[in-house]
Amino acid sequence: MPGALEQLRALSSPAVDRMAVQRLLGVSPRQALRIMHQLAPHAAGKSLAILRQDLIRQWEALEQGAGVQGERKRLERVTAELEKVRRLASAHHVAVPLPAREAEWKTLPAGIRLEPGRLEIQFQSGQQLLGMLLELAQAVAGDLEQFQAAIGEAGPRRLLP
Repeated sequence: MPGALEQLRALSSPAVDRMAVQRLLGVSPRQALRIMHQLAPHAAGKSLAILRQDLIRQWEALEQGAGVQGERKRLERVTAELEKVRRLASAHHVAVPLPAREAEWKTLPAGIRLEPGRLEIQFQSGQQLLGMLLELAQAVAGDLEQFQAAIGEAGPRRLLP
């Protein structure tokens, strides 16, 4: 609608017919006629027309209305959700290298260093980092006590669900 309003303001003709409304809004001839009927057009021969300035005022009033403002907010929410989905979908295409065997503490890659209060991982690529994180998670899942000892926690305190 804002683009159509700008195009309408730029027109030199004092009146707008159905065909102009159709082009401005990108709607079908029937839909343009329905819109024209809602805007109190004047008969111009066999056609309907509305004064361009009247149409501008009516569209500006519509644009400021609660319905349009609500629709804009809804569109912003939908756009934000679609962006989240797009980011998540692109994450699904990341190939994480699966370890050849079930990861254990004694077989963790040399680039992983875990000590109380510190985790250090040396990696060459994002894909390698993801693989190393997966191996670390598998090792933790396989031996929680060993993990707790490595980070300096004592006792059978339950860390993971």
